[in-house]
Amino acid sequence: MREVTDQQAAAMTVIENLLREDVNPMDQACGFRRLNDELGMSLDEIALRTGKSRAAVSNFLRLLQLPPRVQEMVRRGKLSLGHAKVLLALDGQPADVMQDFAERATSLSVRETERQVRRFLRSDESDPTIEPGRWLRPKLLEAERDLRSSLAAKVAIFESGGKGHIRIPFADLYELERLYIAITGDELEIAYRPTRGE
Repeated sequence: MREVTDQQAAAMTVIENLLREDVNPMDQACGFRRLNDELGMSLDEIALRTGKSRAAVSNFLRLLQLPPRVQEMVRRGKLSLGHAKVLLALDGQPADVMQDFAERATSLSVRETERQVRRFLRSDESDPTIEPGRWLRPKLLEAERDLRSSLAAKVAIFESGGKGHIRIPFADLYELERLYIAITGDELEIAYRPTRGE
């Protein structure tokens, strides 16, 4: 019985802290997680006791999926709750992708951040050879643009942890020949060219 009383007292303390007006979003998220994980309260019960909707409680808990550095930016007020919610759409991407977007978001509105994240997740819709969710650090993006320009082809660089590959699609063997000559400077005949009389 004593254990239940201690648990109830702990829950009341956490709830009182959550009801303060100056609680930042990350501390709220940690408070909700404590009520849920340690003190065994359901999300519905937490919502009822804190005056939040169940969806709001769930959204706060999702903030704990952000990388630690991004969580710290939210805790310090460098990123708003709105920005943080938008960044959650990048869940599953490498941590440095989300951190890069978080840094950029500090000087963007929530709506503009949402536009950029949506654009990133769709990737280059005009180029079906590039899958959504691809991320490149700025210097590699610049290199990719230079290669696309000099080769007149839809070059794509893929990199993760310092390793990766370059993809250069070609429409036919004639284009492959053109690319080979552009890269090596040597002649190459791959495509079938009929001789006279054929």
